[in-house]
Amino acid sequence: MNSPVSSPQGYSPAAITAKIGVLSDSHIPFRLSCLPDQVSTYFSDCDQIIHAGDLEDTSLIAQLGKIAPVHAVAGNIHWQYATGTHDQDLPMSVSIAVGDHLIWVTHGHLNFGYAFYDKVCGLPGFIKSLFRRKKRRTLAPKSYLERVNLRLIARMHRFKPANTSVVVFGHSHKPIGKIFEGVLYYNPGSVIGAEGDLTSPSIGRLTFYADGRVEPAWFELDHNKIQFVNAL
Repeated sequence: MNSPVSSPQGYSPAAITAKIGVLSDSHIPFRLSCLPDQVSTYFSDCDQIIHAGDLEDTSLIAQLGKIAPVHAVAGNIHWQYATGTHDQDLPMSVSIAVGDHLIWVTHGHLNFGYAFYDKVCGLPGFIKSLFRRKKRRTLAPKSYLERVNLRLIARMHRFKPANTSVVVFGHSHKPIGKIFEGVLYYNPGSVIGAEGDLTSPSIGRLTFYADGRVEPAWFELDHNKIQFVNAL
């Protein structure tokens, strides 16, 4: 198993073996009316696309499939069963081989119990972050969503398949790229962002190199060009 590390600036593009566009938590059509055009622009040269859950409307898979083959997993929004628009029939996780790398994709909650636990644990921090936003104060360096990411990484580290070198997840709406015990844990953030945490909408990309390195990247989306349905 290769240990992923960021490629140095200026590394030869000729050594690139694969580019994978990554997005998560698009929440269409309940919080976002449609996929922003910016996504197609950023993913235009990608070989594959990963959606890490909470699509809600699975027709998004066909839309993304016009750009590149798509791998998608279920999110944690179970109540959408009542609407008939949900992604709960998708697999909870998928594994993707890219060269010598094995990518494990999961939303991050793993099951309903953990999803409920995450909501309860995050509620106090979410309320505080909304208060800071209202008062126009700056958030602390480590926001509650950053703490959620670290909790998710510890959880997924216990359950990931053997020989996994990259774990792709969502759930927190907060971008992160962290190497822990030789495994890259990568969250592209959310297409809708996280307003209470002052986190901008974002997507990402993983670039794989011939020598085994993986370069994570993030792209901030223009908030003014996104058709939101409801504010967070």
